[in-house]
Amino acid sequence: MWIKAGICNANFVSLPPVWFCQVQLLWRSSNISRQHQTLNNASLELLTQTLVYTILLSLTALLTVTIDLRTKHTVASEIREILDTVRDTESARAYPYLIPALLELLRSGESAFSKDTPEYAFRRVLLEILSRLPMTEGLRPHAHPIYSCMLHLIRHDNEENGTTACKLLVDIIRAYRMLTGESLDEFVAVFLQIFANMKVLVEETLSEDSSVLDPANVLFSIRSFKVLGEMGMVIVIMSQIHKQLASPAMQTTIPHAIEVLALESPAQHKARTDFEVTGRIWAGMSPTVKNAGAYSEFIHSQIKACVRSIGQCRILKMLYRCYHISLITCVSLENSQKPMLKISY
Repeated sequence: MWIKAGICNANFVSLPPVWFCQVQLLWRSSNISRQHQTLNNASLELLTQTLVYTILLSLTALLTVTIDLRTKHTVASEIREILDTVRDTESARAYPYLIPALLELLRSGESAFSKDTPEYAFRRVLLEILSRLPMTEGLRPHAHPIYSCMLHLIRHDNEENGTTACKLLVDIIRAYRMLTGESLDEFVAVFLQIFANMKVLVEETLSEDSSVLDPANVLFSIRSFKVLGEMGMVIVIMSQIHKQLASPAMQTTIPHAIEVLALESPAQHKARTDFEVTGRIWAGMSPTVKNAGAYSEFIHSQIKACVRSIGQCRILKMLYRCYHISLITCVSLENSQKPMLKISY
């Protein structure tokens, strides 16, 4: 009962930083003692309760509106360090209180798209805590809420958090095989939305008159080349583990994958066509592409998301009969001089 009361008790908000250091030292020394079999069960139980209680005190601070984000970032970082110090079976006792709180903070918090803001750093640490949790049986009851929250982040957060969310989806699906028809439909809806945003994103970032992207800012996850590539990996894992369930959804994404695979940077297209008029073969990235990093991520997303999706479905012959198109992608990445690869069906 003291555990449940602790997280709701406002008197526990002020938590001296030295407390975390003492707890971490206790756990490090307990790990050494356990290696030498000098720690009895009573001491281990006391240390485990100390861990859970410390995390509860920390969560109280994170959930308190009046505490500033920099302090919350420090507290969240300490939780991450504590969880890295202890064994999986011991940290799992804090999951019923830790995971719902983290998911609520990620859902209710405001997304940040500048790397210099405290909001950005705070949300990154929250997501790092989730991504570092081992995929054990203690985490299984929370698999569906985590899955739903990760899709929320892909829809509404920045591309860095969206990429981490995709990787966490892969881990959860692979570990717990918890995919249902409803959760699959929700994922496919997000995937198709990202596909639909790609054409406009290519024109905005990879044209000759595109603005140079600020490295201190990050794109929306739902409009990101990087996230598109990671989403492709998620659906591949789905098709491997839930073949019958995911197969219809995979086929739904094929026309959209082909459209994205056929996209080309406007600046790259102009440079290539002007060069090939002379009878020569263009290779490499056009110097008129202002955002080389975005161009590289775009090529990667085509390879990872589209080619993997098409290859996984194993219906290339059907694609030829249905679409009768030639797909041209440039596999030369940033500053490389590899020849262009033409794929014709």
